[in-house]
Amino acid sequence: MENAGDVVYGIQAAVASNLKPVGTMILTNKNITLDGKLVLEKINYFVLKTKRHYETMLKKGDLLFNWRSGSKEHVGKTAYFDLTSEFVHSSFILRIRPSDEITGRYLFYYLNFLRESGFFLKMQTFSINAKFNKSAINELPTYIPGEDERRTIVGTLDAVETKLSFHARKKQALEDLFRTLLHQLMTAQIRVNDLDLSEVETAVP
Repeated sequence: MENAGDVVYGIQAAVASNLKPVGTMILTNKNITLDGKLVLEKINYFVLKTKRHYETMLKKGDLLFNWRSGSKEHVGKTAYFDLTSEFVHSSFILRIRPSDEITGRYLFYYLNFLRESGFFLKMQTFSINAKFNKSAINELPTYIPGEDERRTIVGTLDAVETKLSFHARKKQALEDLFRTLLHQLMTAQIRVNDLDLSEVETAVP
């Protein structure tokens, strides 16, 4: 992995209680889902003071690798950073900066494949927390196919990912509609004879 991108640790600081918008937004392991999505419902902040702090500023295309966690299955979860706002990252996250966008998207899928296949569970070291640190990442054997093959792999997986996101939004819309109708029907806000099923039909993919 060392030849595929630059790897750095994040900021080592207690930021869990830093919820007021003072300083720069900082991503922690709680902002990364198991399947590699960035979730921003709860954001912490950190005031940058040193050169080391500023070196953790994220750029589009960076990978965020959760190298340490109290939950061993979370070690290895990886997000692809594509946000426009300024963010830094915390100490439990390694920032991997790939050499180019296609390599970055490929490594994003590759690292998530390794996590899902149980690779990091087998290889990580255990103390109080499970971990797979910078040295282990740098030494990680990484198969990098030719550019054309990488583009094909990334294009295919991106297309499937787009479809999954679309259907996830549809599913959420149906669940919201179900809860609304359940409440309205059970509280007699609407009657069965007045029920308009066109909303349901429109929401179904």
